[in-house]
Amino acid sequence: SITFCNTGHWASLGWFAEYALMGNRESAMYDGSLAEWTTDDDTPMERQVSLD
Repeated sequence: SITFCNTGHWASLGWFAEYALMGNRESAMYDGSLAEWTTDDDTPMERQVSLD
């Protein structure tokens, strides 16, 4: 899994729990989180999700 949040602060807690405590060595953290992702027009982002 890849953890992220708005700025990267809370994502580190999720990553630590998965990686260090639960032993998921495939866990990763995107430290740029949404603050970085949303500034790049080339990155995909769902802005509206249909609830159908």
